Order: sequence, then C-alpha cells, then structure tokens
Amino acid sequence: MARGLPHVRVGTGLTLIEDYAIRTAAPSLAPLREAAGLAPDPEGRKLDEAPYLTLTPPSLEAPGVTVASRTLRFHAAAPRPHSVQDPGEPPLVYLTFGTVVPTIGHFPALYRRVIDALADLRIRLVVTVGDAADPAELGPLPEGVRAERWLPQAEVLAQASMMIGHGGYGTTLGALLAGVPQVVVPLFADQPYNADRIADIGAGLRADAEDPASIRAAVRRVLGEGSFRAAAGAVAREAFTLPPIEAAESALLELVQAAKERRAA
Repeated sequence: MARGLPHVRVGTGLTLIEDYAIRTAAPSLAPLREAAGLAPDPEGRKLDEAPYLTLTPPSLEAPGVTVASRTLRFHAAAPRPHSVQDPGEPPLVYLTFGTVVPTIGHFPALYRRVIDALADLRIRLVVTVGDAADPAELGPLPEGVRAERWLPQAEVLAQASMMIGHGGYGTTLGALLAGVPQVVVPLFADQPYNADRIADIGAGLRADAEDPASIRAAVRRVLGEGSFRAAAGAVAREAFTLPPIEAAESALLELVQAAKERRAA
C-alpha cells in the first residue's frame, strides 16, 4: 500500500471467515501501518479496497455478508459427467475427515464410531484417512467398508451418492462442485460455519461428532431425500458459470496494467 503496488487478497474460505480474520488481525497491524506511514485502519477496511479472489460460489456465502467491492470469483474444477450407478448396487458413501483430523487425537476413535453407526445400512462405505494414519488401526471392517490412506477424490466423488466430511473448506467445496450432497461433522476452525451453510442451502445436513446416532440419521435422510442432491447440483451448476481458475492469471495481468496506467496518468 505504501509504495502504491497493486495487490489482491486470495480467499481461503467463506467471506464471513475472511472478514472475521481481517477484523481480528487489524489492531495488531496498527504499528506496522504507522511505521510505513499509512493512515490508521483499526478495522482493516482498507483491505476491502483490494480485489478479492475467491472460489466460493455466491450462493454458499452467508446472507448479508459484506464482500469486497471488487470480488472476482472462479471455479477450480472441470465439468465431469457423473457416473451412472447400477440401480441394483448399494449407494456409495464417501467418508473423509481430511489430513489434519487424524493428527489431533480423533483417529481411530471418531472414524470407528461413524463406521459402526453405519454398519447395518445398505451402503458401500469408502473411507480415507490420510498419510498420518494407518487404516489397519481401524480394526476389522464390516462388509462393504473399504479404508485407504488416499484415493483420487474426484474419481470417488464422481461415483458417490453422498459424502460425510468434517467441513474443511476444500473438501466441502470439492463435493459441491461434484454435485454431491453431504453430512458435515464439524470439529474445529471454520468447519461449523461451513456446516451451517451446507445445511442452510439444503445441500446436506450437520451432525454431531459425539453423537453417532445423529450421523446415522443424517446419512439415511440425505440418501433418502432427493432434494439434497438437487441443491448440491444447483450449486455445482452455479459454480461452473464462473470463470475457471486459469482465468485468474489474465485478471491479475489486467490489474497490473491498470495500476501502471494510473501511475502514468
């Protein structure tokens, strides 16, 4: 800012969370602004003047949230035809809690609670646990359950009838872009907010990590009611009306050119 260089913000979550982070950090930045000769900005509002790049589809944003005046939205996945499932085959449910959850004491207990809660349902359950965990620690698995460290998530989602996740932004958005409804079991950070937005837009349900019965009930409902898949599909279609992430390069070059022209004027 002090040198007049063009800059942008890159969102890593809902605008609601980005806004909260900025307002929380702004007071601590006051000495740096003063040292750079910049005017006070106790609420971080000057950051809102910079272009804001985000992958969040508009309908996923919280109602009433204030977005930057120059918000540039993109999508980060290519259109993929959804696999046609054999009607005689049990629905595929994808369970993933990302890469951090297994490192902070939730493995294997949380995973096993969910697996056991779903054991008597007529589903095929695919579980991924990440590099920090060993699927063998889950013990003997019920019939129809497969556990791996990693699987190509896009390929799994292309076949999945629904996903059970922790509400991490990337995982949640990935399922939405695939048109897959979700049961979100939030654990920390921005996950409760993401879970609430999924429920609010009708693309899934929120469940309690300490209540396996709530997870089971939510899974049964999401599998049984077509409205959840319809809502997830609507968000996917909305996202694909946005420019692809590759278009961000040209958008940045345009911002640089505009800054040069302002300085030359």
